[in-house]
Amino acid sequence: MKKALQKFSQFYKNLPIAKKMATTTIFILALFLCTATGLITAIFSKMLISNNSESANRNLELIRLRMNDLFDNTETNSGIVVSNYYIQKALNTSNFYTRYQYEPLIRSILDQMTISQSYMSSIVIYCNDGYTIASSNVTSSDASLQSEYAAYAPTMDGVWNKLIWDNIHDLNYESDSQNLSRGVSLRRNIISSNNGSIIGFAVLNVNEKVFSDLYMNLSTDDGMQMMVLDSDGNIISASNEVSNQAGIQKEEYFKWIRENKTGSHRFSYNGQNYLINVCYLERFDWYLISLHPLNILLRDSKLAAEISLALGGILMTIAFLFVSYQSKAITLPLRRLSQTVDEVANGNLNTYLVPYGMDEVGHLTMNFNNMVLKMKALLNQTFFAEKKKREYEMQALQAQINPHFLYNTLESICSLLMLERSKDACDMIKNLANFYRAVLGKKEIVLPLRKELEITKQYIAIQKVRYADDLTFAYEIDEHILDCPIIKLSLQPLVENAIYHGIKPNGKPGIICIKGGYAGDNIFVSVKDNGTGIGEEQLAELNDSLKNHCLRAGFGISSVNDRIKLHFGAEYGLDILSTPGTGTEIRIILPSNYR
Repeated sequence: MKKALQKFSQFYKNLPIAKKMATTTIFILALFLCTATGLITAIFSKMLISNNSESANRNLELIRLRMNDLFDNTETNSGIVVSNYYIQKALNTSNFYTRYQYEPLIRSILDQMTISQSYMSSIVIYCNDGYTIASSNVTSSDASLQSEYAAYAPTMDGVWNKLIWDNIHDLNYESDSQNLSRGVSLRRNIISSNNGSIIGFAVLNVNEKVFSDLYMNLSTDDGMQMMVLDSDGNIISASNEVSNQAGIQKEEYFKWIRENKTGSHRFSYNGQNYLINVCYLERFDWYLISLHPLNILLRDSKLAAEISLALGGILMTIAFLFVSYQSKAITLPLRRLSQTVDEVANGNLNTYLVPYGMDEVGHLTMNFNNMVLKMKALLNQTFFAEKKKREYEMQALQAQINPHFLYNTLESICSLLMLERSKDACDMIKNLANFYRAVLGKKEIVLPLRKELEITKQYIAIQKVRYADDLTFAYEIDEHILDCPIIKLSLQPLVENAIYHGIKPNGKPGIICIKGGYAGDNIFVSVKDNGTGIGEEQLAELNDSLKNHCLRAGFGISSVNDRIKLHFGAEYGLDILSTPGTGTEIRIILPSNYR
């Protein structure tokens, strides 16, 4: 953290004065705006959430009261059902024909009750012997009726006027349900008006769709969802299918619901934040839930914050423009001087800054102009002196390599004369004359690669006179690099080195290959032999001597390396590659686009 602060402090110090003034002003305004907007947004959001929670709790309480009224009405209607005269008549007799006569009338009574009391989806009357009479929307042949009777009958025995509510379960026998129908049921024994005995029981079913109808009109377009959960967290009813995926059954959330039963809470699911409100329904141990996505609930707050930030941004832009204008008027002369100093630092000495005025900055500008003029004159003197020095060094190296080569060639001619090979000696003298004619014909230091190859071939012709078939030369040159520049007499010392230190010590015929091509953005020209090679330790010393400009690499190789670096730059020069017993390759690295 300390380093970051130091870097920021240094960055701020390096800013132009105008930007410092503008940045500081804008930073203070931005800090004030963001703080004010954040506080207002937080307060407004808290108010929205509080108001929404109060409203949701009121709605849930209203739904709870409606549901309790619905269940109370169902209990009241159950009393009407069990005391109905025709139902008593049908159940007090065991004569199936009599029951059959009463059945249409009883069904119409039950249908009228389910129609007038829309919250009741169906009514089923069970006799003690299993005989069933139900409302028209019940499929009398459905096996689930007998299953329900078998399950309920033992529990109804001996229970007189007790009301038994069954929690949410399947109502498969309701024929008007396209999908699996579910709901709650109220069971009540039917007591005979003749002798007070239990002659059967009635089941009044309340479909779960009734629950969603109670709060459907309370669900709004702002994303609020409402649902009913049982004691295990299963969704009994929901305002839409999305609620089934809201993750409310997750243990950590439902645990809070069961522990608190009422109130509000925030939770996150699938990357979205919700506001949950809970109301408890004791009759079934149910929980009425409302879910409100906070991103939708707080969109007005977010919109207000965005509008505030937008207006603040406009005001800050105006303030920035005003401050920038004022600061530019103050710092313009300094900025012009700073830009001119940068140009001079980048090497542009052909510049002159007209003073903005004759104040302190104006006097500084005049002195700066005088300093640049003197600097330019001094650099010109230094440049020409350095150029002359380099030319003298190149000429000295060039003058050194010529007699070195002449000495080796004259030694070869002497050897031929001693061997009484006068014709070969004569040919060698002619080739030597041609070689020096090519070398000394012009005084240029740099020439195209194709001309350097011609000079090298003259030298090779001299050596072929001496070694005949013991020495073979090959060429692999990319034609595209033949016009690239190279230092004169760069290849000849390398060929000479390959003959005397590679092929000759090997004591058998050898091959020298001159290659040339592209190496990335540069070009290379190499002389490769299949001679004795160089050991790893000696090779490392040779390459180190080339890098440090020492003479341990041999005069010819060191001279070539130094002349290339002097003319083209330190990144160019020689590189020696070798494997003992296999051969050596000396590679010249040159620029491909040198002008």
